[in-house]
Amino acid sequence: MNDDITVMDLNATEDASMMLANVFDEIQKQMAMVQMALQFIEENGRGKWLDAVRDDVDMLQLQLTESAALTADISDYLFDMVNTFRGDSEYVDGDDLEDYE
Repeated sequence: MNDDITVMDLNATEDASMMLANVFDEIQKQMAMVQMALQFIEENGRGKWLDAVRDDVDMLQLQLTESAALTADISDYLFDMVNTFRGDSEYVDGDDLEDYE
């Protein structure tokens, strides 16, 4: 078994880190839409069940926030790893990943 890291490995790692960041971006957009819908329902008074739904959404938002932070760290780590092996000196830790898509 060959343990060498290939360009294909680096490309796949870079693609995976971008995909991971994009997945959480889309989830955050969906959460915002759900929250807007719940606010609309709440303003129009749709019953007690809304409290349970609100609690669920709040818990999901908390989990999403924690997951997004972890995902950002993982994506940055993977992106840094790719750039280290490629020798890309332009990338600085903390740069916006969108600049490299």
